[in-house]
Formats: sequence, structure tokens, C-alpha cells
Amino acid sequence: MIYRKIRHVRLINFRNLIDDDTTILDTFYTLSSEDVLLYVSEVIPSENNPNFQLVSLPKLGTESTLSVSLFANSLNEKIGWTELLKYTIDLNADLVQIPSSLLDESNESFLKTNSIILQLSNDQFYTIKKCVAKPISPDSIATTPQVKKKSYTFDSIRSTNNIYKSIKELSSIKLKLSNQIDQNINPQNKADATSAEDLPTLDKFVNKQRLINDTLSSQIIRRKVAINETKQFISDHSSIDYTQNQIEFINSQFEPIHESETTSIYPETVKQMKKFAEVISDVFIIESVDNSIKFKILDIEFPSTVKQLLDLCYYEENNAAETVIRVNATLAYISQMMSVLATITKTNLKYPIHWKEDKCHIADRSTSSTFPLYYNPVLNEKVAVSKTSNCIRNHIIKNPTFEFGLNLLNRNLMLLIHHTNELFRRFSQSKCIDNRYVDLQSSIPIDCFDNFLWNLQYLVLFLTA
Repeated sequence: MIYRKIRHVRLINFRNLIDDDTTILDTFYTLSSEDVLLYVSEVIPSENNPNFQLVSLPKLGTESTLSVSLFANSLNEKIGWTELLKYTIDLNADLVQIPSSLLDESNESFLKTNSIILQLSNDQFYTIKKCVAKPISPDSIATTPQVKKKSYTFDSIRSTNNIYKSIKELSSIKLKLSNQIDQNINPQNKADATSAEDLPTLDKFVNKQRLINDTLSSQIIRRKVAINETKQFISDHSSIDYTQNQIEFINSQFEPIHESETTSIYPETVKQMKKFAEVISDVFIIESVDNSIKFKILDIEFPSTVKQLLDLCYYEENNAAETVIRVNATLAYISQMMSVLATITKTNLKYPIHWKEDKCHIADRSTSSTFPLYYNPVLNEKVAVSKTSNCIRNHIIKNPTFEFGLNLLNRNLMLLIHHTNELFRRFSQSKCIDNRYVDLQSSIPIDCFDNFLWNLQYLVLFLTA
């Protein structure tokens, strides 16, 4: 059994159309499937047997049920277009084949009024069973004899494949021969084309090499000039005695300068530094607490190590806000005092200290970063501690920027002490300060290397001694 689908429909026409008034005006029809409109035909004017154009529905699926609705225009303008008839057709069950000899208008008595005719893709005509008025004789249906096609034998298939391969090989050989002929006939044209493509690149390389050559030429000229100047200098100052006389003259000019430094400049420098240090000592009063290594500045006690300072900031629960104020105030005094001491000793601090919006910062030139010299609890971070550690807490507090700022500040203090130490070593060598020089850095106790107030007090006492 042939399974028919909607897409097999090629033509739809109607025969013996009559409405209630036995008058047919303009008509058109629609095709739909499962309430989905598929096609709308053109309008055929005033025909009882309208002949519509071919239908093309190639993209439909496997549906086989088709709904056909025919619409006619009534003479009554108030009514207008009305549905004259509607057929729902199962293409596999409802169709009856019609012989082409019966399709003439004179032979259409076997069809009822308002009948439908379909032509499928096999070029055969059909109607539906309910439209047949008289039985159709099977003899009237012409059948087209089917011609049995010969099948290919294995030998014929193999021969065909061999012929196909031979044709492909011949085409490839033909293409290669054609290219070889072109190359042998016109080799110069290809070379010219290649050269034309390479000319811009070659020009760039030539210009670049010329620039390099010009640079080398200028360097050679400069070297020749320098050699000539050296030769001229040697020829002008060939006398060894003359050169020795020049050296002795220069040394004689240095003696008054050294004597001036020893007798007036160095002593006056030491005197002025002592005077400034006494003023600093009076402004920034640093005092010992209970004759220990703990000190206070302007009556504000400050921890003796950086670790004690951080523990005080991180874990002090009583009067935490007041503790932050005292710590930040003391750090501001220390930073300011260190800056003034660096100024009077002409020390270039490696990590500059500056003020921004009433708060002190320290800069790291190597990373172009600044770090606060004041404690801000908002920047604290909690770091988990492993169970194997001896810490009594399950976490510790860190403030990376603040801790790094303290580290840079302590480096500045050590640099200040080192520079002052070197300065007074020079003074001592010139014998302008009565051999008062002592090694500052080696005199600092091990437990006081990060004691800011102890080191500052020690430096001030050294300057004012």
C-alpha cells in the first residue's frame, strides 16, 4: 500500500459547484491540517468548474489528513464571503482514483454537485467516495505498464569504479601538465611577479641597513675625534715634570680647605647640631618609666617592642578606643621627631615620611606604595591558627599595612643612627671633637633594636653630650 502524505498533493479543483441560489460567484479555497492553515489559493471569478493553480507543499511532515474549505462570494453584499463547502480527507482511506478520460466536462456525470478533485505527485487524479455519483469501472482506469529496471552486476560496478578512478587520475595529470607547461613557457613572468611582490620588503631592509651604516659611521667619526684629542693632550703634556708640578699645586689648594674644615666648619656644625638637639629634647620630652627600658613621650607610655605594640592594639579589650588614640598620637610624635633629626643631620631617609589629611604615612619608593603610621582597627584581618601550634587562640589578628609601616619606620631609625654615627666618625678623625666618637650602633642592646623611644632618646643624648 502506498502511504500518501499532504505534501504529495499537487492540484485541487472543484466540479459542479452550486450554492443555494444556484449561482456561483468568485471562489477560493484554503488547506489546513490539525487547525493549522497551510495554503490559501488565488480567487477564481464566476466559475462552476474553477481551475486553480498548482499547489506546492514540500516542507510538511508525515500528516495524511487534510481539510479543504471552499469560500464563495454571495450576491448579497451584507453576507459577503461564505464557506460553501468543507471536506476533511484522509488521503490513505477516502480517495477514489478517476481515469483521466472521465475528466472532460461532458463526462463528469459520475460526480455529484460540489465535488472535489485532487491530483497527487504520481500524476493521477482522485476524488473522495462521497462525491462519486456512479460507480467507476476498473477497466476505465488506464494503468501504465511498469518497466523492470536492470540491476548492476558486480563486474559492471567494478568496471564503473575503475573508470571513475581513471577519470580522476587523468584530471589530476592534466592539471599538473598544464602547470608545468605554464612554468616552462613563461618562467620569467613568474620571477618578475615574485620580484614585484618582494620589492617593498627589500626597500624596507635597505633603508634599515642604511640607517645602521650611518649610525656606525657617526660612531667611528666620534672615536677618531676622541683619539685625536687624546693624542693632542699627550703631546701638549708630555713632560712628566710638568704633570708633577700640577699635582703638587692641586694638593696645595686642598690643604687650606682641610684646615678650614677642621678648625671652623666641623666644630661649628657640631655646635649647631647640639643646639638643635637640645631644642628637640625640650619639645619632645622622652622619659624612662621606673628606670626600665620602657619610655614615655609627652607623658604617653609606649611599648618597648613592636610585638608588645601590636598585642596592645589587637587584643586590648579595656578602653580599646582610648588605646588607639594613645598609640596613634605617640607614633605621630615619633615620626615628627625622626623627621626633624634627619633634617639637622642631613640624613636622606630611604622611606620618606609625609602627612596627608592630618595622618602620617611612610612611602616605599621601590613599589611606589604608601603605608599608614597609625592604627586603624577596620583594616584588621583574622588568620586561622592550626591546632598543632601553641597559640591559646584559634585565630590571630593581622593588620598587614600597619605592620609593614612600622617595619619601614624602624628601618629609617636605624639608618638615621648609622648616618649620625658615620658623621661623627669623620669629625673624630679630624680631631675637632676631642675624640668623643663612640660606635652608636654597636652600643645598642639587642632587646632595644625595635624600641623606638629608647633609640631616639639615645640618639638625642649622643648629640647633646
